[in-house]
This record gives sequence, C-alpha cells and structure tokens, in this order.
Amino acid sequence: MRWLANRYYVHAAAIAEDERNPMAIGHVHFAKGMGQYHAGRLDGAMTSFRQSAEAFLQIGHLRYWGGPMVWTALTMAAKGDTQCQNVSRELLRAGSETRDQALVAWGLQGLGISLRQTGTYDQAIGQLEQAAVIYKAIPDHHNWAYVSAEMALCLALKGSLDLAVKLAGEVEQSIRKHRPRGMWAANPSACLAEVFVLALHHRAPRDQHALFQKARNACRDALRYAKACKGEWAAESLRVMGTFCWITGNPARAEAWWDKAARLAEEIGTKYSLAQICLERGRRLERSADVQRAEALFAQLGIEYHVRAAGEVLASLHARDSSPLASPSETTRSG
Repeated sequence: MRWLANRYYVHAAAIAEDERNPMAIGHVHFAKGMGQYHAGRLDGAMTSFRQSAEAFLQIGHLRYWGGPMVWTALTMAAKGDTQCQNVSRELLRAGSETRDQALVAWGLQGLGISLRQTGTYDQAIGQLEQAAVIYKAIPDHHNWAYVSAEMALCLALKGSLDLAVKLAGEVEQSIRKHRPRGMWAANPSACLAEVFVLALHHRAPRDQHALFQKARNACRDALRYAKACKGEWAAESLRVMGTFCWITGNPARAEAWWDKAARLAEEIGTKYSLAQICLERGRRLERSADVQRAEALFAQLGIEYHVRAAGEVLASLHARDSSPLASPSETTRSG
C-alpha cells in the first residue's frame, strides 16, 4: 500500500504549500520521510526529514522540530554516517537549553547508536543508559526498548554477555507486552537476535540449549519485522541469521543469508551494514576479497575501529595462506 500512501503525500503537500502553512508542511514532510525510511529509500527520507525540520523551526516549535531531527540522525546512522553525532548533539543542546527531556533523550539515543557503530562501546552505553532512564520516566515503552536493546548489544560486543542476556530478556518482555510496530519492533528485535547469537557462540555448553532456542526465535522475529522496515537493521537481520546458521553447523544456508544481506544493503545504501556483512562473510568463509572490501568501506566511513578489525582478519588470512598447516580461523565478529 506504499503507492497509495505516496499519492496522499503528494496531495497533502500540494494543499499545505497552497495554504503556506508551515505546520502542515512540516507534518506532511515528516510523514513522507517516515514512509520513505520504512521502504528503504533513505536518501529521500533524509531530504523529507530536513524539510520537515526547517518548517517546524520556522514557527519556533522545537518539540516538533526534534521529531524529524532525530529521524535525520537515525537515517544517518542507518547509512553509517558519523555526522549523526553532530545532529544528535544539536538535539541534546536544544533539549538542555529548553529543559525538554524528550529532545535530550532523542539526542542521547542517536549519539549512543553512532558510538556503538564506531566501536566506543562504553561511551555508547553511557549515552543509551541516560536515554533509557528518561524514556522509562516519560514513559515511552517503545523507545525504552529500542535504546535498551542497543545497550544490550554494546554489552555483548564488549564481552559482558551475562549482563547483555539479562537486559535482552527484559527488552523481550517489554516488546511482548507493548507490541511495537515498524522500526520500533524491527531495530530492537535485530539487536536482540545478535545478542543471543553472540551468547550462543561463546557461552558454556550447559547453556547451549536455552540459548539456541532464544537465538533461533529472535532471528526469526527480526526477519519478520525487517520485511516491514528496511532501515538500519534490515540487512543486518539477514546477516545475523547467516551467523546463526554458521555456528549451528549449516554453512551453505549461512552463505545464502549473507549473500541476500549484501544485496539488500547495496539496494538501500546502508554502507555500514554492507561492510559488516562483507567482514562476517569474509572471515567465516576465508575470503580475503570480502574482508578487503569491508576494510575499504569502513575507511570510507571513517570508522577506524572497524578498519583495524578488518585489517587484523586480513592479516590472519594472509598468514594462514602462507602456512599450509594453519587451521581455519574461528574468529567472531568484533563489532
């Protein structure tokens, strides 16, 4: 039904422009941007969100201005653009100056997600934790689940698996209770899937059965939600399912999922996701070309943490190639 929504956007925009009503113009562009984000048209979404923010700023309505601004930040994060941090800090400043806690939380949320992408997990957790406190107090259950899932992923990526799994369980309960839709279901569900897959790979054998069930169910949930939202985590959901298949002994299906993930990331322009997919596929299947591409993509994004990680994987593959007695690498995703 997206074609029908687009027709309504066009008609609504024409009416708002004819009436020269900045409030109406802001709402129309915001709604259009949301539709474009969920459809995976991220460049168009960025344009719509910026037009919406300009319209709301024209009439001095900072709360309404903050809505498209945080979505601008989230769309930048979906593309792996670290300028997301500048937009998020702008939200933080506006929220602090006006004592608007929603603006503060939105700024913290965008900043935490971008810091997670750059591998600065402790800093990311600090920002996300502050946002979670605000969302819980509002209460905003959907965004609390979103930032808490991101926090759980940061904990898992830095090796604090017990804390990550515990927090992921709390987010699961919140999602079941409050039933979010769209991005508020897709993004946290994909984060949870990765947390449980990482835990399954690293935890002791006695925990394997329960974690297998959790990881499998979380991966399936993430894939289901990703069909309705082609934002930051759409291609990542496919990547995580590939990793689940790999660690549970099905390399052929893993490769198929990674290939599908790469095609989707290329289609919607999520360069950060594409780099992660290439790195995961390259290290698991021992393909230097994939790892080299990941390294180049991370360099383009200016994310030095992942450039180094890709370089280390590449060095280990080259060392293996030069030593016929070396065994296949069993390294895991570093971020």
